[in-house]
Amino acid sequence: MEKNNKELILNIIIGHIEKWVETISDISNESEESIERLNEYKEIFSLLSNNISKDSLTSKINLKNTTKFTSDKWLKTLDVADRTQLNNVSTLGSLLSNIKRGYSSLQNTYYTNKLLTGVNAYDNFPTDVYDNLDKLNMNDYDNMEKTITDVNEYILSKIKKFRFSPGHLIYSGYSYINPNVIIQYCKTLIDKHDYPKEKLTPFIHTYILNRYHMHKNNPPLHMGFTVGSDSENMFYAYTYLLDAWLSELSSTKNISNTWKNLYIINKSYCSFPLNPFLYYCKDDILSLPIYLKELEYINDNESDMSDYEDVKELDESSRHDF
Repeated sequence: MEKNNKELILNIIIGHIEKWVETISDISNESEESIERLNEYKEIFSLLSNNISKDSLTSKINLKNTTKFTSDKWLKTLDVADRTQLNNVSTLGSLLSNIKRGYSSLQNTYYTNKLLTGVNAYDNFPTDVYDNLDKLNMNDYDNMEKTITDVNEYILSKIKKFRFSPGHLIYSGYSYINPNVIIQYCKTLIDKHDYPKEKLTPFIHTYILNRYHMHKNNPPLHMGFTVGSDSENMFYAYTYLLDAWLSELSSTKNISNTWKNLYIINKSYCSFPLNPFLYYCKDDILSLPIYLKELEYINDNESDMSDYEDVKELDESSRHDF
């Protein structure tokens, strides 16, 4: 009799869940409102999981033999690719867990689409990127490294298509006004999301190369400084300081072909007359290439002293040259 009662209760619970999925729940995920609704759905199923007895949660169920569970809506709700994966949903507890995971998966698709299909997510760079990555983390997203790589590739491929508002933060890695935005972005990826340092070096290098497109396409429009201003002089001082820095760096140690190529490209852009009465601080203006060299140094693990400190020592001994 007790067994029959247990089966009856189990069938009632599953019947309510079936009705919920098939006639009540809305699994669209194309707006902030729909994402908030999915969050409320997850809270409902968390309450169910927490208030149903553990004995009931371990009760066996069989979804594979019922055609209705193979519909597109059910597969998305359960976060399974096809009917064969329904074998893994074998208890009431796993059914509730899969439903919550399905709602999270729908939310994660929304967050990744925001990062990879629309430049608007970069208007408030990098805050909005952090926000979406944090939401993915909260949903136990298991493909974070690839998504961050895709985000970085998206930035590089779309950098000339972001809104050309003065001082747009996506361009701040080229700016004397706020040169450390890209550095802080990279450090956040490393420290908070455990993103591999070796994957950041090609990202930063290509980002630096994109700087030279700014020279060709009216940099004041992108950087937000006026022609003849101190900021413009600081922007163009970068090429001269980088030329001097790479020349001295190559005289003290072997540098890769990648740096040699940058040296050649950069030298071709040293053609702007600077204001002779300004002080051009190398550590500020060259902060991004210096950080890149430090990352490479950490990856290679060549010695106990960071390359950044090494370069600072070189700078102190030759400051009069700059």
